[in-house]
Amino acid sequence: MTMADLRDAVVKGPLGNMLLLSDKGYYHSIRRLALRGVITKAHDRLFTAAGLSKFSEDVKSGKVSAEFLSGGNTRKSPMGDAILRFVGERGEVKASIIIDFLLSDDRFSGPVGRNRSSAYNVLARLLSRGQLTKVEGGGYRVPDRNAEAQ
Repeated sequence: MTMADLRDAVVKGPLGNMLLLSDKGYYHSIRRLALRGVITKAHDRLFTAAGLSKFSEDVKSGKVSAEFLSGGNTRKSPMGDAILRFVGERGEVKASIIIDFLLSDDRFSGPVGRNRSSAYNVLARLLSRGQLTKVEGGGYRVPDRNAEAQ
């Protein structure tokens, strides 16, 4: 199930009013469940251990479509897209260089200038989605999908 699917289900349940007031507890609960090993995040979705095992089997057998794996429900962010393009063009880039790039772009200079953690939050999301990988020395790179498939 996607994060959005889970959120919609919680909103319809007895905790829905609390979630509408603040979603902080919702995200912290998901994180705690993941840290305990109750759920796992993969392909922009949440799985139980048994669910991930079945999903992996379905991927191997071809039951899961390429559209599903591409993360069709993944929310896009202009900042995330810009970071992916920037890093993809350069190969390996340190976080400080990415921040400098964002500060030089009129679309992002305001938010990043006020609060640099906004950029680090986007980097963390890109890492958790597998769209970026962290390399030794604190740099980031776009993973080589062809090398991973072999």
